[in-house]
Amino acid sequence: MDIDAATKLLSNAVNPKPGRSTLIAEEAEIGLGFASFGSDPDDETKGHLFSLYVSPESAGKGVGTKLLSKVVAELTQIGKPDITLWVFKENPIAIGLYRKSGFAETGREKTDERWQIPQIEMLCKAITQ
Repeated sequence: MDIDAATKLLSNAVNPKPGRSTLIAEEAEIGLGFASFGSDPDDETKGHLFSLYVSPESAGKGVGTKLLSKVVAELTQIGKPDITLWVFKENPIAIGLYRKSGFAETGREKTDERWQIPQIEMLCKAITQ
């Protein structure tokens, strides 16, 4: 990702579309990462993680896990405990994070026109007792 693409992505994250929220992880006023989430555009009864990015300097330090955990908690609190996301098919680190957090592949795939990279859908189902 080049500087222009990163700037646009980050600008959209801190100024989310209506119905979406963004969490920003920071330490000493330095941004470590962010997550953007809201309702699933294909199924309003589910939550959806639109993006989760962690700075390269913060990767592997638990920032992504903490952001994802907070997203799941917030979506569950507003009645959307089933949560979907799309992740690049060839991103084993992110897929591992999502699996560790309870997400599983649904079998759906797409290639987003913005990125031209195959993606897979993952779903975290609400835990029922």
